[in-house]
Amino acid sequence: SGASPGRPTMPASSAKPAPNPPLAPIKSWVRIRPIGEDGHTDGEPCEKQLGAFDEASVNIVSHDQRGKVTPYSYMGRVFPVDCTQREVGDDVLPGLLQDFWTERNVLIFAYGQTGTGKTHTMFGTPESLSATSEDAGWGLLPRAVHATLRLIDERAAQGVRSVLLLSAVEFYVFQAYDLADRAGKQMCTMKGSRVIGNSYQQCSSPADLAEFLGRVYGNRMTVATAMNAGSSRSHCAITLTLMTNDEGAGAFRETSFCIVDLAGAERPEKASHEGKRVDKQSAWGELFSYWKKLEEGTQPRLSLELQGFLINMELSGLLTEVVHATNKAKAGQAYKDNNSLMESATTKFFGAALSGAARIGVLICLSQSPQNGWETWYSIAQYGAQLANLRTRVRKVPSVSMAKALSQARAEAESAAADLANQRDTPSAMKYAAFRYGMKVYTEQRLVYLQRLVGDGGGEHAPEKAEALSRVRARLNVCSS
Repeated sequence: SGASPGRPTMPASSAKPAPNPPLAPIKSWVRIRPIGEDGHTDGEPCEKQLGAFDEASVNIVSHDQRGKVTPYSYMGRVFPVDCTQREVGDDVLPGLLQDFWTERNVLIFAYGQTGTGKTHTMFGTPESLSATSEDAGWGLLPRAVHATLRLIDERAAQGVRSVLLLSAVEFYVFQAYDLADRAGKQMCTMKGSRVIGNSYQQCSSPADLAEFLGRVYGNRMTVATAMNAGSSRSHCAITLTLMTNDEGAGAFRETSFCIVDLAGAERPEKASHEGKRVDKQSAWGELFSYWKKLEEGTQPRLSLELQGFLINMELSGLLTEVVHATNKAKAGQAYKDNNSLMESATTKFFGAALSGAARIGVLICLSQSPQNGWETWYSIAQYGAQLANLRTRVRKVPSVSMAKALSQARAEAESAAADLANQRDTPSAMKYAAFRYGMKVYTEQRLVYLQRLVGDGGGEHAPEKAEALSRVRARLNVCSS
């Protein structure tokens, strides 16, 4: 029954991946922010500067190299400053959604300096997110959800039942947190690249999405900096999970569409209200103090300077993994997470896509401001250029028998419940308690939604989640004291 108190294991997949998919490039776009406030005014020019651009390329002017102009044209399209949210969605989404709706997972993320419009592009204007019909301020996420809901209605008339799920995870200080939990933000655990223990919510209407996003936004870590009045100080991943049951063929498939809004890359001294940066020794000292206070049950806050230091550190680690994955794919070798960055949940999360489990897209957001020339140069000439070299062997998600998927889900839920029920309180066993709890939450929810997919109804998912988490944490504290 899987009730062993020893090291737990993940459920084995019943489907074998297709052999040797072809190498596929990353899909990339560039969006340029209008001149505005919060550190993106004209300002004083520096050695690098954004030059002329059109829909096919971007130029960087190097004043430190006698005005040398270097063009970059690796992106699929450059969105000019006057483009609308709808124009961005109409160009970016169709191909990615087609993959999601048929047989591939998708991950698209936004990278750029803080305040360049990543959150605006990916999610939309705050006031638009409560709209239940198309709004001009919508970003990619609400447009993807509404398009998928329309597809679900169309497929229902063809005998294909579907369930669309929403989930949201925040990555902050190397850890993963559930942003969608109704009890408030909760820490999750990781197994490989999968986040374990977070909440899923069924989305059956535009109103469901509006309520979900309101809760997510209320939980996310943001703070005012010198560069951005509402700077995201964490990475946020919102995932759409589409379960389909072709009743005529008896076939089940589950695909995901993940939209990641990365925290803004920045020079810490620019974001700091005091114009200072933190050195490595001071950064680690403040970080260890932060962790100690967390263990003591307090809710400490990191300085802006340390937040910027850690954000840049994780973004650099992610780029290292991109280069590593590209080299492995070109050599015909399997990519394996090479992450040693404090066991960062962020780079682990990206690991599945880098190994070929998802089609990858990226939006590079740029500032026009002359004072941000170095950041713009790095975004387009360094980070973006290396991302554009990424090649992965994107695997299809196979369909399986609906009956087999349901049977396996029941067995996994029973096994996870038994594992947690037989959890011992010894220090060696308790290090697996959070994972066992997470697996119980994950398998229970998944079973409920599969039952709904076949018309069995299904009850509320994991109603005891908050109470169970409190019990696990209490037991962990007792064993570590």
